[in-house]
Amino acid sequence: MKKEDRDNFTECVQQISQLSQIVSTVESQQEGSMETFKRTLNELIPQLNNQIHTLHDESLDPIFLSGDANKIEMLKILDEKEARFKELEGSSLKYNQWQEVLQTQPTVFEELDVLREALTMRCQMWRSLNEWEELQEAWIRTQFNNIQAKEIATKADYYSKIVLRLEKNLDENPVQKKLKELVETFKGAMPIVVALRNDNLKDHHWKEIKDLINADFSI
Repeated sequence: MKKEDRDNFTECVQQISQLSQIVSTVESQQEGSMETFKRTLNELIPQLNNQIHTLHDESLDPIFLSGDANKIEMLKILDEKEARFKELEGSSLKYNQWQEVLQTQPTVFEELDVLREALTMRCQMWRSLNEWEELQEAWIRTQFNNIQAKEIATKADYYSKIVLRLEKNLDENPVQKKLKELVETFKGAMPIVVALRNDNLKDHHWKEIKDLINADFSI
């Protein structure tokens, strides 16, 4: 073997040896880092569970089912709690991803699902009440000729379904009862509105209607 080839071979052996040492060092450091990450994660998960539990307790505050509560204030508080919930939910997903990388058993955040349901119901109840009152006010202000009866009927059906869902998932409360009464009262008047929007009604029909209810109004 030529001296040049022997030298190259010796250099290759040395480089392979150095590379092996580097790989061993990296693997050793990686194992240590993974253990550190696992310990850190094991500390973070109980903290997250405590935060979830705290928010759940806050969401069950009787004030959210109270008829004496201020609507605007309730909406603001619930918006804040919903934002906190989304942060906690994001953290739970992130921690599960880390556990997957670390090849550990993913944590099931059971109370997170319970919190989601409790918070969603209360948010939906107060928001629906606010939305319905705004819609009803707008409809009342609308000139009769411009009333879209079918659109209103669709909205009424939609909020009726929300009322049913609230009744199944929440204890009976004044807020839910108020929403139900408003929707059902308005919905009960819809057949009359639809009938009065009939294109076949003529002037003499309107005269009879006005005489019948003893009122004069513009059509």
